[in-house]
Parts: sequence; C-alpha cells; structure tokens
Amino acid sequence: MSDKTIQLVVYDTLINCMAAYLECEISEVEKAEGFWEWADWDGEKHSMPMQEAITEIKENNTWGWLEDKHIMHVWIGREAEPKEIIELLAHELGHSHRPYHKDTFKEEQKAGKYAEVAGTAYEMMCEINN
Repeated sequence: MSDKTIQLVVYDTLINCMAAYLECEISEVEKAEGFWEWADWDGEKHSMPMQEAITEIKENNTWGWLEDKHIMHVWIGREAEPKEIIELLAHELGHSHRPYHKDTFKEEQKAGKYAEVAGTAYEMMCEINN
C-alpha cells in the first residue's frame, strides 16, 4: 500500500467529474463534439462520439480518475451497486501503486486487476454472509 493518503473528491454528476478531468467548463462537456478515447480495464482501446460516450458511462453507473496518484475523483450514479463502487475505487487505487506503466493499455490492465480482485473479494464476502 502506498504511504501517501489518497484524498477523495466525489461529484454529484458525471458531467461535473468529466469537466474536472478535462479541465473545462461544464457547458463545454455538455456540448462537446469529437471523440472520447479510452482504454478499458482489460487494456482494450475504445473511441466513440463524446455524447454517446457520456451516455454509456452513465449507464455503467460509475466513473473516476486519479490525479497525481493521490487525489481520486469519482462519480457514483444512484443505480450503482456496491460491487461496482468497490471495483471503481479499487481500480483507481490500482493506479496509485507502482509500477506505473507509461503504456496506457498496460496501466489500465494493472488497475483492472485491482478491480477484479476487489470484486471477487466482495462476492466472497457476500457468500460468507448468506
């Protein structure tokens, strides 16, 4: 575990969280054109029109990013399940641990493993508690 404390910043809306990530005004995200490109937790590259991406991210119930490896920014939708929240937090925490891969896809794969382990642990906890 990192010896640095992780500060958590929680946003009311996905748009607010994305505006902070993009360092722009909320209205710019709401009207944004162009494409949103990212690597998923498996390291697979994706690209889609910005407004379509926002809709898809909202359907996924959670989204976040890590700033300077010690400030975690998250949006958690009202429909988010506990496992989804735990996986998001674990994924972002995974980015704070070394080694930090300069290759975006390898970095997402590393962080995705943290999410996978946390999700499995959550499922096991639920099984034990039943």
